[in-house]
Amino acid sequence: MPLAIVRDVAKRCRSGNLKPWEEKIKEKRNLNCEQLGEAVASIIENSRKVVKADGDGLQTVSRELIFKRHDTEKHLAFGEVYVPNDIDTHGDFMTVEGIEELAHKFMLKLLNEKIDVMHDNKTGRAAVVESFVTRDGDPDFAPGSWVLGVKVFDEGLWEQIKNGEMTGFSFEAMVRKVPAKVRVEHDGHAEGRTSTVNDHAHTFKVDLDEKGSVRDGFTSRHTDDHRHRIVENGRTQDVDRHRHTFSLGMKITERLE
Repeated sequence: MPLAIVRDVAKRCRSGNLKPWEEKIKEKRNLNCEQLGEAVASIIENSRKVVKADGDGLQTVSRELIFKRHDTEKHLAFGEVYVPNDIDTHGDFMTVEGIEELAHKFMLKLLNEKIDVMHDNKTGRAAVVESFVTRDGDPDFAPGSWVLGVKVFDEGLWEQIKNGEMTGFSFEAMVRKVPAKVRVEHDGHAEGRTSTVNDHAHTFKVDLDEKGSVRDGFTSRHTDDHRHRIVENGRTQDVDRHRHTFSLGMKITERLE
């Protein structure tokens, strides 16, 4: 469950600044502020998983992105929208050719300013200022990936990004899904390194289920003896008012006919 949404809603609830639809949920279900935060987060998370199809076979698909690199001085955050042949949490993947086509359409439709926060439909706090498909040898991102660089204008939002409260952005697109048989191999475990937050990062180890999703795991301990538990793909749980993001890097090893 997106904990940043839970905290944001609960905070606005306590200060009396709920949106009308959130107020209705609170009253109808007789929830306290923390319960309301969890309910709203669940609604938003489930809405991201909805897939709708039209008569042309196009489907609306959503995915949550993770910031992988920050430029604190310039208030820039970078993240991969899609990595080629990388299995996401819904079992979907894209080819290099498909990723390039999607990246180009994004720019041709001039969508760089269509960014809001927590799905509130209010723009102006951030905008995409860089969009590129990576080449071989990129030091930060996998080759063939579509990367967005976001300029954040709002100071409060930037603070949330720096301390790990805001870990990424969600992307939605109309696509045509094509069934494919692939082989993805893992031994039930994964390890790697998290993003840097509050001037530190952790190594991590997690156990995976048969679909390659996280069952449970922990990061290494930092010098102040704190560590984070991991129970979902892409992010750690909060400790000391911050969390980290990470990538499992589940790759397709073979396309099957």
